[in-house]
Amino acid sequence: LDLRKYSRPYENGYLDTQMVLLLAEKEVPLTNFEKLQTGYYGLLDDMCDEAAEYFLRFLGEFSLLREIKAVGIDGQMKERMKTLKNEELQAMKKAAGQTRILVPQSRLVFAVCDPYNKLKYGECYFNPTMPDDEAKSFPGADRRFVVMRSPSYHPGDVRVFRLTDDKRGYENLRDCLVLPVKGPRPQAFECAGGTLGGDKFFVSWNQNIIPRAVEKPCHYSLKKSPGIKKFMANQAFHVLRSACTNPDGRNAEKVRREMQVYFATFSDDLPARIDATYMKYAAVHGPSSKECRTLSKLFHQAVNLMEDTAALEKKLLKFEEEEASSRSFQDSSNEGNPGNANEVRKKIEANAIKFIQRAQRKFHKSRA
Repeated sequence: LDLRKYSRPYENGYLDTQMVLLLAEKEVPLTNFEKLQTGYYGLLDDMCDEAAEYFLRFLGEFSLLREIKAVGIDGQMKERMKTLKNEELQAMKKAAGQTRILVPQSRLVFAVCDPYNKLKYGECYFNPTMPDDEAKSFPGADRRFVVMRSPSYHPGDVRVFRLTDDKRGYENLRDCLVLPVKGPRPQAFECAGGTLGGDKFFVSWNQNIIPRAVEKPCHYSLKKSPGIKKFMANQAFHVLRSACTNPDGRNAEKVRREMQVYFATFSDDLPARIDATYMKYAAVHGPSSKECRTLSKLFHQAVNLMEDTAALEKKLLKFEEEEASSRSFQDSSNEGNPGNANEVRKKIEANAIKFIQRAQRKFHKSRA
C-alpha cells in the first residue's frame, strides 16, 4: 500500500463559480460573496507588506512566519511572497470564470465515516488544526456548517450539517470531516455523489454563506446501467489480447506502443461538454430548472461511467441542439435581475477578471 494524499492542516477552501451559483440560488446574497472577494483581493494586494503574516497563517506556512518575525520582510522575503502571490493568481486564471475566492473560515478535507456510530443523520464532527487564538472563536456544538464538493451542479448538492463536539473518542480525528453512518443513504454521496474513497469536501462555518434552507439531495444512481461493466470488460479484453497474443512479434510491440500512447493521452470530453451546456442552461433557466437537474445527473453518470458513453452523448446532443437553435440563449429573460443566481455569478466573475488584469499589470510593472 502507498499513501497518496491526506487531509493537511490549514488547507483552506475556495469558492468556485459553480459553488457561487448554487449558494446564490439558495438565497445567499451578492454582498456576502463580494465581501469575501474584496477581503481576499485586499489580502493579495498587501501580502508583501502588512498582510504577509495574516496570509501565511492561512497557508500554514509557519516556517516563513518565523523567518519574518526573526528578520522582517527583506528583499529576499518579498520575492518569495511575490512568488506565492503569483501562484494564487495563476490558480485564479485557470479556474472556471476565473472565480476562486478564499474563505478564511473553511477547510478542504477528506471525510470519514463515524467509527463509533454515535452521530445522527444531519450531524457531523469536525476538529480542524488552527492557531490557539483562532481556535477560541471556533464554533461550538449545534452550529451549522455548509458542506459541498467541487464540481457541484444540483441545488441539493449543498448540504448543511449541525456540528457536535460533545462526542468522546473523536478527539484524535483531526482535519477530517466525520459523517454519520445513520440515515437513508451515505451523506457523503448526497454531496454531488461524493465518496469516502478520495473525494475532498469544502467545509465552512462562515455564517454568511450558509443557506437558511436546503432542499433534498439529488437522487444520483448508485448502480451502473445493465451491460456497462460487460462492455468495458470486453473492450479491455480485445485490446489486451491483440497486444499480448499477436503472432507477429513486431506487430505486437507496435500495438503495445500504441496502447501506451492511447492511455497516456486519453481524454474524455463528455464531462466538459456537459459542464459547458449546464452553464448555458443555468444562465437562461437557473440551476434549479428541470434541464439543469437532468444535466447534473448526466454529469454524474459520465464521470463515474454509470452508462454507455454513446447513450449519454445521445442525451446530451438533444440539449446542445436545443441550445443552438433557441433564441432564449442569446436573450435571457433573467438578464438584469441582481437577485438572480446567474447575475450574482456574472458579477463575481467580472470582479475577478478586473482584479486579475490589475494585478498582472502591477506584477509586470514591478518586474520591469
